[in-house]
Amino acid sequence: MHLNLGSILLASANEKPGAIAIRAGDLEISYGELDRAARGVATGLRERGVSPGDKVALLVPNVPEFTIAYFGILYAGATVVPINVLAAAPEVTYFLEDSGARVSIVHPLFEAPGREGAAPLDAQVLLATSGDEADTVGSLTKLDPVDEPHKTSPQDTAVILYTSGTTGKPKGAELTHSNLLMNCTIVVPKLMPEAPDGGHRALATLPLFHSFGQSVIQNGMIAIGGSITLLARFTPEEAFELIERDRLTIFAGVPTMYFALLHHKGDRAYDVSTLR
Repeated sequence: MHLNLGSILLASANEKPGAIAIRAGDLEISYGELDRAARGVATGLRERGVSPGDKVALLVPNVPEFTIAYFGILYAGATVVPINVLAAAPEVTYFLEDSGARVSIVHPLFEAPGREGAAPLDAQVLLATSGDEADTVGSLTKLDPVDEPHKTSPQDTAVILYTSGTTGKPKGAELTHSNLLMNCTIVVPKLMPEAPDGGHRALATLPLFHSFGQSVIQNGMIAIGGSITLLARFTPEEAFELIERDRLTIFAGVPTMYFALLHHKGDRAYDVSTLR
């Protein structure tokens, strides 16, 4: 039996290729475009020696390149290793060495610790930018697409999420394709209220490199064919503006975010009536 978590994107892209999957600022990416970009990234990773079962790290905030690279890694049959973007260079080295990742995709904002952390291991570094420059996610998306996601096993590791390390060094929790797909097919529908006409639209401001933002907001919304509005750095003003602009139906946050929203002293009221 074969099972790849990337099948959630593949299914939504086949069902509704023109529907919007990701919004970031004024940028809109359809499911068809997201699928095509991920297939190109899979090709680029294979050309760089990434084989099924290999580990690829992501040091990327909530920007489209996170999701594009995430599914590109899965399509290649490799394992995603998301890293907290606040990690210092020695921590990056630890995460790469402990997981066995020899390729790291790094956002330019965190290029210094990303490259410094990769250097002792001689790990390859690709930049999470949309341009056509060499060794960028943008350049990989233009490559000939893979025909289909690699046929991984349900028990193969899809993602390694690291714990906070409060009682010692962080430990990598290995989540299988089956684990994460069950989150999407069973848990998420129980958490999401009935979708309105046009489907759910969620604000993704919880970090995608953490479990909730990644498995429920990103993966859950893609599995049900919803759309994600990315907000890399939370402020109550921007959150309110995006909820109103994109008529978002789902907001997931931590207590400090809710406190900031409830006590916001803005100069106008925002329409949040679409939230479910």
